[in-house]
Amino acid sequence: MPLTKITSKKEQGHISKKTILYAANIAKEVLGYSLEAEMEIRIGEGFITMHGCPIDNDLKDVPIGEIRPDRKSWISELVLLGVTYSVGFSPFSFRQEKSGRLVHEITPILGKEKSISSNGQVNFKPHADGAFLSRENRPETLSLLCLNNDSETNTKIVGIDSLLSEFNHDEINILASAEFLHIPPETFELSTKTYSEKSSILDRINGVWEVKVATHNSQPKTERAKAVFEKFTILSEEKSHSIRWNPGDLVIFSNFRCLHGRGDINGKRWLQRCYGSSRVHPGYIMDLL
Repeated sequence: MPLTKITSKKEQGHISKKTILYAANIAKEVLGYSLEAEMEIRIGEGFITMHGCPIDNDLKDVPIGEIRPDRKSWISELVLLGVTYSVGFSPFSFRQEKSGRLVHEITPILGKEKSISSNGQVNFKPHADGAFLSRENRPETLSLLCLNNDSETNTKIVGIDSLLSEFNHDEINILASAEFLHIPPETFELSTKTYSEKSSILDRINGVWEVKVATHNSQPKTERAKAVFEKFTILSEEKSHSIRWNPGDLVIFSNFRCLHGRGDINGKRWLQRCYGSSRVHPGYIMDLL
């Protein structure tokens, strides 16, 4: 699928490639480049956390839609994008999701409270983003930065290795077979019919297990797949590690090696998110059509 470089300020949210590199250089000066951190994401536990990151001073205007408040400065966006690039992953976006913006406002959207997605308030089961996409097009990492968590809603993360320790050889083989249907989420402006096809939940890449699934949205297509999928869904909740958010907390995790989710949101909650990939240059918009 084609990769399209960002060309307009409207699409990129006024953040240029040059600005991302500048922010990354500042992050490297503060944090130092850590191969250990990158390897922890790629082949280790699958995620790293940081606390006390700089964020904007006045964040009272929690958005009720997908657009950032006009009066907000750009500190949190630069931290999110700069730190992501500083640990080895280029921030990028999809033209068919949230108008191609590099940074997504993750907060309940007015009128979509019941949506089982990042737009809603209801329980969001463990999932990998872009499970319906081919490996080369899926986000390799997700970065999340907390701006407000008055709702005290945790994010849940579970690594695939700890999850698979609960499955026998035959069950793992079923999860690695093309007996599951992955459907695009409602946040993407795509034809469900065009992008829905049978595939596996697990893939063995260079001797390491990777995962692609949305446990609320993927569908097992055989009887044996249904039984294993039910077990997989239950255990992905039970074995999740909860991240208790405070403003300034930042988490970067592998979208190939981890699933993430959250509980109900009751009150204000505002995270920002960006995707990362080692296959593209910083600031690219991927066009899925």
